[in-house]
Amino acid sequence: MGSKPGDVLVCSECGLEVVVAKACGCGDDCVIMCCEKPMKKKSGDKPRGSCCCG
Repeated sequence: MGSKPGDVLVCSECGLEVVVAKACGCGDDCVIMCCEKPMKKKSGDKPRGSCCCG
């Protein structure tokens, strides 16, 4: 997948968004699953802040 810190991954099934905090560095293309489907890199807008951090 080649995700890097700051990338947003989104589940096409339920809409869950995950922000990559740290790359694993294993050298493999890691696949993060949600709802039994691979999450894909979200294009466009940046992730929104949480309710406590704006």
